Amino acid sequence: MVVRPSRIVALANAGYVAVLPDYRLYPKVRFPQFVEDGALAVKWVHTRAAEFGGDPNAVFLMGHSADAHLAILALDPRYLRKAGGDPGWVRAWIGLSGPYAIERQNPILREIFPEMPGAERWQPVALVNGRSPAALLIHGTAQSGTPCPALNLRRDWESPLKAGAVRGRNTADASAQR
Repeated sequence: MVVRPSRIVALANAGYVAVLPDYRLYPKVRFPQFVEDGALAVKWVHTRAAEFGGDPNAVFLMGHSADAHLAILALDPRYLRKAGGDPGWVRAWIGLSGPYAIERQNPILREIFPEMPGAERWQPVALVNGRSPAALLIHGTAQSGTPCPALNLRRDWESPLKAGAVRGRNTADASAQR
């Protein structure tokens, strides 16, 4: 994981408590092990938030690219419950250029996400419902790798989701703008 200290400092200066946990990656693990690691991190944040001046019942998850896939923690209560946590701790999630509807056509993705019944187990797009926490999705239209989902998510998720794209930019450009 690449962490830009300036972004952490900016969050701290704005009064936020930012925790940047790491998790195991492919090829050492497969789905759902990295999500289970994320669930343990959310539990740690809830348990320790007050020590750092945070509200343990107001956790916001944020991730970029593959990290944004961990939004599944905000959308599927099974992972947090399995870790001894409560899905109610997560107030909202923020995804930057995330893969919310993964197509397993790539051989590596088929290894990371082994065959399992139903997309609802591993695709955030299949988990959104009227009880889901609030979401902010940011994606540039010139982003390479992950296709820009922002323009069709409202239709796909059948929710009052507000989504937009920063035209002609990638996420790094968009997040650098103020």
